[in-house]
Amino acid sequence: MEQQIRFCAASDGVTLAYAVHGRGTPIVRAATWLTHLHFDWQSPVWHHWLEGLGEAHTLIRYDERGSGLSDREVGELSVDTWVADLEAVVDAAGLDRFALLDVSQSGDRDRLRGPPSRARHAPRLYGGYARGRKFRRALRAARKTRWCPRSAPAGRLRPPTLRHLFSMLFLPYGTDEQMALYDELQRRSTSAATAARLYDARGSINVVDLVPQVTTKTLVMHARGDRVVPVEEGRLLGARIPDARLVLVE
Repeated sequence: MEQQIRFCAASDGVTLAYAVHGRGTPIVRAATWLTHLHFDWQSPVWHHWLEGLGEAHTLIRYDERGSGLSDREVGELSVDTWVADLEAVVDAAGLDRFALLDVSQSGDRDRLRGPPSRARHAPRLYGGYARGRKFRRALRAARKTRWCPRSAPAGRLRPPTLRHLFSMLFLPYGTDEQMALYDELQRRSTSAATAARLYDARGSINVVDLVPQVTTKTLVMHARGDRVVPVEEGRLLGARIPDARLVLVE
């Protein structure tokens, strides 16, 4: 199974890279923080997952602006920009109907502000949220120690150490090989400055008021011990989205 890398233009002219592989009912995986279409395809963290989805579906995924093979210029970062980028990829791929898969940070905006008239199959949210870190009461007290690439004192935590901290949060039970390759994924995906800007922008999102407007039946999945997005955020989505099904996993 091979993937095809293609490119399209966002509404503001930023070039977005997207990949297509598999055969069957199309699934669009909305972009999330720090991806690289080439490196993800080879990675033991992601390849088996991508291969499995491609066995019965056509999977379309893309690098968000500022990351991977997309333009490193991010421009304006907002919910509207991210949704417009999703729509640009969907249009370029020529999709009429598709299922939408949102993982982690992509679940905060694309399902809620995306193109529902074309997302005909039950959307899946995994590890998603409707409110960023700045709006989570439980984390306000931890702001002084939040793990952001530009928050470390100069000379105290060098970039490789910071990348490994993120790897431990995202892959708490990862093997040495998986951890090393996730470290490398972060290095290849974008610059530290852009990673910080993307990370901060997501922390400012709050679409809680839009959640009850979702009309498509939605599957919400969340890991109980998620160290990046607290499980309470998954429960919030499950409770607020009408007719949603909430599945908690270990």
